[in-house]
Amino acid sequence: MLRESIMDDHPSQEVLDFVVENAPLWFPELAGNRVELLVEHSVRRERSSVAFLRLEGGPGRPVRVVVKAELEDAPALDDRPRLGIGPHDMSGKHHLEWKGLVTAWEEFGTGRHPGLRAVRPLAHLPEAGTLIVCRVEDATLRTQLVAASRLGVGRRRPDLLPALFGLGRWLGAFHRLGPAVEPARATPGQRAEVADGYARFLAHRHPAAAELARRLVGLEAELDPTVPLGLGHGDLAPRNAFISAEGEVTVIDILARWRVPVYEDIAFLLVELRMAGPELLLFGHAFPAEHHRQLEASFLQGYAAETKVAVDRGALAWYVALVLVDKWAAAVTRATGRGRDRVRWHLVNRRLEEETARVSAELRARVG
Repeated sequence: MLRESIMDDHPSQEVLDFVVENAPLWFPELAGNRVELLVEHSVRRERSSVAFLRLEGGPGRPVRVVVKAELEDAPALDDRPRLGIGPHDMSGKHHLEWKGLVTAWEEFGTGRHPGLRAVRPLAHLPEAGTLIVCRVEDATLRTQLVAASRLGVGRRRPDLLPALFGLGRWLGAFHRLGPAVEPARATPGQRAEVADGYARFLAHRHPAAAELARRLVGLEAELDPTVPLGLGHGDLAPRNAFISAEGEVTVIDILARWRVPVYEDIAFLLVELRMAGPELLLFGHAFPAEHHRQLEASFLQGYAAETKVAVDRGALAWYVALVLVDKWAAAVTRATGRGRDRVRWHLVNRRLEEETARVSAELRARVG
C-alpha cells in the first residue's frame, strides 16, 4: 500500500508494487504482515532519479530502501575526453552499477574485512534501468568534511583521520577484485595517448590546463612502466563514502568498468578532497594546509596497510595532475555563463587555478 501520491520523480507504480511484493523476501521480519510503503523523498539528477522508501509492517523498526532509476530523457554526453565511462557505456550504466554492487557485497558483506562494509543489493530491473538497494543510514564523508571545516562553526568537529584510513583500506581491498575485467590505460603508450587527448581538447579552451596535459605526455616516460592495475571504482568522491559512528566504511556508486592503474582512484579521491564544497565556498581555506596533508597521509597509510605495498609518490603526482586535467575538461565544457552556473564556474575556476599551480609544483618536485 502506497501512502503518498506518485510524483514525476518517484518510481513507477510497477516498481513500487515490485518493492511491496518482494519486501517480505528481502526482510523476513515483514513476512506475514501487510506491508505499507512510504516515499519519503526523491531526487532528480541529471541522468537518474533516486527515491528513498520506508517499508512498515513488521514488529520492529521500519526498513528503508533506495530505488535508483536511469532517466529516459537524460541529455546526451558531451564529446570531451574523460577517464570515466563514455557514451558507448552510458546506456548500460545500470548493468555496470549492479555488477559493482554485487562485487562489493560479495567481498565486504561477509564480515571478512572488519570495519569495511558494502550496501546490500536487493534487485536489478534491467527493463526499467532500475536498481533497488538497502539504504545506508550513516553520514557521508562529504557531510563530515563540512562539519570538520571552518563552515562547521558551533558543531562538534569530527576526527576525519580514522575515516580516511578506513577508506584507504576499503579501496586497497577493492582494487584486488575482478582479475578477469578488461584493462584500460594499462601501458605507457596508452597513458601518454590519454594525456595528449586532453592537451588537444584544452588547447583552445584553457591554455594553462593544456600545457599541464602536454607536460604529462613528456613525463610519462619517467614513470615506472609497470604501474599496478586494480578494479577501478570510477567515482571515489566523498559523497559516495559513508562513515558510521563506529568508523565503519561503506562505498557506493561503483562502476568497476575496467582494471585501471590504481593511482587513478587514489588521485581522484585526493583531488576531490581539495575540491570539496567547503573548499569552493571558502576559496581553498576550509582547512589548514597541514590538515589536508594529514588527511591524504591517513588515506595513503590505510591503502598501504591493506595492500602491503607503498604508494609511489612520483607516479601518484602524475595521476593527480591527470585527474585535475580531466576536471578542467569537464569545467570548460559545462561553463554556460548563466545565473548560478556563472557563479559556480567562478568558484570552480578559481579553485582549479589554485590546484593547477600547486600540482604543477609538486609534479616538478616528484617527477621532474
